[in-house]
Amino acid sequence: MGRQPFMVLLDTGGWTRWIPSIKSTSAEFAYRNKYTGQPETSISLNQEFETSYSGEKYRGHVVTDELWVGRVFPQFKFVVVMESTGAVDKREGYDGIIGMRRPPSNDGRCEFSNTTILDYIVEAGIVTDAIFTFRFCGEKGVRGDSWFIHGNLEFGGTRTEYYHPPIVSLSLYQGTQWVVDITSIEYGDLLLCERCLAYADTGSPDTYAPAEASNKILETLTVDKHVHGLLHVPAHKLNQVRPLRIKLASRIFTVPSQELTRFVSDYLSVFAFQGLLISYEILFAYMCLFLYFLQVWNVGFYHFAIQIEPDTSEKTWTLGVSLLRHFYLLFDQQNNQMGFAAHYNNYARIGTRPFKRAVMHAEMEPIDPDSTARDVEDYL
Repeated sequence: MGRQPFMVLLDTGGWTRWIPSIKSTSAEFAYRNKYTGQPETSISLNQEFETSYSGEKYRGHVVTDELWVGRVFPQFKFVVVMESTGAVDKREGYDGIIGMRRPPSNDGRCEFSNTTILDYIVEAGIVTDAIFTFRFCGEKGVRGDSWFIHGNLEFGGTRTEYYHPPIVSLSLYQGTQWVVDITSIEYGDLLLCERCLAYADTGSPDTYAPAEASNKILETLTVDKHVHGLLHVPAHKLNQVRPLRIKLASRIFTVPSQELTRFVSDYLSVFAFQGLLISYEILFAYMCLFLYFLQVWNVGFYHFAIQIEPDTSEKTWTLGVSLLRHFYLLFDQQNNQMGFAAHYNNYARIGTRPFKRAVMHAEMEPIDPDSTARDVEDYL
């Protein structure tokens, strides 16, 4: 962007797109690449912009500049952020965010986002069909690796070697990107919801369940609520975690119990060596040794894939990468639908081929509300 390389988070849950300005003094951007704005390509639209996003607040202004995605797009609109406040998550390592959905029609602030990055690519003739697909890969249980770094993004089609067919097609709820109606979600033998609406949000690390479903999970006494509201599983209860079954139309996708947790040391590291008056080098060495033995001895906490939706009035699920990484995902803007298939992780053999022109198209499995066919189950 603007003839500079950036690491951006592609977010199907949002529509804003921004990168930090070189003029920003916000501590949150201290270690990120910043936009300098070359005068020969950067044009300010004299439009201020403010927004809140996942607990963070941003303020900046809208510009147009070159975007390079396989080829150059000369007038790509985005926000250059001058100021950020809030709890910014520094672990993911991205510089900015590009939203992959259209803004609400009643939000006049985001008119510049009405043309999505997919629209730019289709209008340039790079691909014919207005669809894109995601596949998340990498080492399971490691957030940075499996969640946001390794994987594949394809515009215009699908790759059959990335999934186990068929692809189940779900219509977008009232045409809203990217919200679908899930038939049911079960945790073990416990029904969490039926006919539940859900956002497919590639920008959210965790999956968030409405209060009613979250309380049902807590009632199993396997998952505990941390002091900060986070759901986790104590080490001695790991063998009690149950599989998660997500039913889409007549197909059931099962996430095994061992894929629903990951070891997190952050809960403990805050107070592990509090008060020790020793050098930082020694403190770091002891901390690493301490956390290593926590894993070896199987003590500590394990972050649960499903978290509590902070907004108690919200009835819609947010399917974050903690669950989406088990699927091959098709976002079909052209036909107002989404596709889900069992994910095939052959990343080590295939490698990363981002932004490649697709040569194949998926055969979608339509929803038949009158179907009496037996449910088919896939293990993710």
